[in-house]
Amino acid sequence: MSRVQANRSSSMAVATRNLHHQPQFTNTAQTNPSSHATDHQRMESMSSGDAAHAAAILLNLGQPCCHLDGPGVEVNGLLQRLDSLRQENNKLKCDKLDLLRQHVACQREIKKLKEREMKLQMDLSSASQENSRLRALLRDYTSVDVSSV
Repeated sequence: MSRVQANRSSSMAVATRNLHHQPQFTNTAQTNPSSHATDHQRMESMSSGDAAHAAAILLNLGQPCCHLDGPGVEVNGLLQRLDSLRQENNKLKCDKLDLLRQHVACQREIKKLKEREMKLQMDLSSASQENSRLRALLRDYTSVDVSSV
C-alpha cells in the first residue's frame, strides 16, 4: 500500500471514529432561556467567515454532525427539507442565470433596433430633403416652361 493510500485510510478511519463520538446537545433554549440570549450574542459576534465555516461544518454534506435530544426534533425530516431547499435554491440560481442571459440578449437586440431606427430616420430625412429639392426643381422648370410659351 502506498503512503497516499495509507494516509487516506487512516484519515477516513479517524473521521469515522469522530463521527460516531460526537457530543450530544440538548435544546438549551427550553431548559435555560438566558442561555439562548447568550448563544444568540455569540452568533452575532462571529464574523461572516466564521459563521459560514460553522455552517459548513454543521451541514457536512447532509450528514448529521451532532445528535439533538429535544422533543419533536426530527433530524431526518430536517435534512430532507434542507436537501429540498438546496435543490430549489440551485434551480432558482439556474433560472436567474437564464433570465440574465435573456436580458442581455434583449438589451443587445434593443440596441440594434435603435441603431436601425436612427439609420432609417436619417434615410427618411435625406429622402424628404431630396423630395423637396426635386419638387422645387420641378416647380422652377414648369414656371420657366409656362413663361416661355
